[in-house]
Amino acid sequence: MTDKIPYNNIRRGIIKVANKINTHYGKRPILAVCVLKGAVHFFSDLVLMLDMPVEYAFLQVQTYNGKEANSKLLFDYNADFSGKNVLIVEDILDTGCTIEYLKEYLTGKGAKSIATTALFYKKGQKAEFLGLEVPTDKWLVGFGLDISQQNRNKKDVLFV
Repeated sequence: MTDKIPYNNIRRGIIKVANKINTHYGKRPILAVCVLKGAVHFFSDLVLMLDMPVEYAFLQVQTYNGKEANSKLLFDYNADFSGKNVLIVEDILDTGCTIEYLKEYLTGKGAKSIATTALFYKKGQKAEFLGLEVPTDKWLVGFGLDISQQNRNKKDVLFV
């Protein structure tokens, strides 16, 4: 196993996810929710590949403080989720805590439907649109992923 995921492989993963989303939704409009800060690069590349009308929304959830897990909403700019097909765009499905937290939150905001996508996922995690499987025993940094807010701007993903 390599110690990184090169950007070219990441790009192929995004194309794979975009194709699945396009097939699923057809021309039905969606509200794509970028989970800040980690998903910003994935979100930016992904929405440019989608064929349907797409509205943007941004939520920030703190899931990790360093490497310790707990979920809490930090930012919601008050988008109207009511009656909309919502697609949660997440960087990585690690424990699934953030996605479950957001599904509950968005259900409470009246979303018509909620689907999830993650660029990276660890074995056993589930979402409607999954990108690339990553090792369960590694921490990832780069392409939006961080440790204590560092290394998000790396084009490749490194295993640490």
